[in-house]
Amino acid sequence: MPDGGAEDGAGRSRALEFRTYAGPGALDPSLTVLKIDYDWDRNPRFVVRAVLDELVKVDEGYYLGQALLRWRRGWTRAAYFTLEAAV
Repeated sequence: MPDGGAEDGAGRSRALEFRTYAGPGALDPSLTVLKIDYDWDRNPRFVVRAVLDELVKVDEGYYLGQALLRWRRGWTRAAYFTLEAAV
């Protein structure tokens, strides 16, 4: 979002900026994943910028993801999620 997202009061946002790119998995570098990276200066520093989502395609239109949290000196898995492509 060029305008820095949709602010929703002091320290709150309804929308966040992110970038996407392919690269090696943070926890399994032998696996190529699609990364959703929220580490932008315009995003809130607390929690949001420490999140990295990674997706792998498991079938046509279906993706398995993991939400990673930067913790101390590395990444830790915070959650799994699924995405289904709209038809």
